[in-house]
Amino acid sequence: MSFEDDVNTWVAQAKKLYDERELTPAEQLFDRALRYMPYHEDALLGWGLLYAVTGRGPLALQKIQQTQKEHPDKPGPHRAIGTLLRVSGKFQIAESYFTQNLPTASSEVKPYLLLGLAEVYACQDKHSELKPLIAELADYPNVEVLLQAQLCFELGQVNALQRLANLNTEPPLEETILGMAAELIGDMTAAGHHYFTASEAEHPTWIALNGLAAMWLNAGETNHCRSYLEDAEKLAPEAPEVVFTRACYYRVQDNKEGAKRLLEQIIATPSAFGRIKRLAKQMLAK
Repeated sequence: MSFEDDVNTWVAQAKKLYDERELTPAEQLFDRALRYMPYHEDALLGWGLLYAVTGRGPLALQKIQQTQKEHPDKPGPHRAIGTLLRVSGKFQIAESYFTQNLPTASSEVKPYLLLGLAEVYACQDKHSELKPLIAELADYPNVEVLLQAQLCFELGQVNALQRLANLNTEPPLEETILGMAAELIGDMTAAGHHYFTASEAEHPTWIALNGLAAMWLNAGETNHCRSYLEDAEKLAPEAPEVVFTRACYYRVQDNKEGAKRLLEQIIATPSAFGRIKRLAKQMLAK
């Protein structure tokens, strides 16, 4: 096992503890990882979010900004800063941060700044500002592939999704993205096939698992839905799309209060993209 493997293991353990709200041991593991790799993206992000939920968000931002100054060509600090600003709803500050740093960014950092800015616009339903960023990101098809796919999905760009899939032929990624493209054009049979293939991989994506959960729910198969939904929740418990599927499941189970609580949670989540917020509002109004 390499040194970096050790750090990645600590970060994975810390993220699991964070999801289980075991915050003290999670913080200790994040701290350990950052002592050895202070620019580690997942460690910085997890550590920053932990600080935010424990009322120390400003301190986290200050420390990550210092890390960014010390490691200007590492994407991790930029991604962590942008995410913390976005999840706290500070969109104008986040937009300024990314736009100010883009002109002088290195080639290694630039795609991550573009992605951060794209997420800010997606959260605000600013499609006209989002489109040119997606066009620029076409030059970086292997950077945060699933996030790029989500942004293309947000804009309804079927051709962009198909292009992204063709350039990322690893089965879970390719099949997930092709499933998203099929879903956009309403071919749910093809979407289900692609999502199922992705779900059978050693490391399935939460998007494919959640897509299958939603499809089984729409087909009236609640047991199949629950199985896939629980697997998706293990991988991405706080993803608004997964929370939305859980709300739909609650509706079918006649747990109206549980569904209402989750839908309101999505609407109140600054970092949720515009599309899922609209769906939550529509369902809440029914």
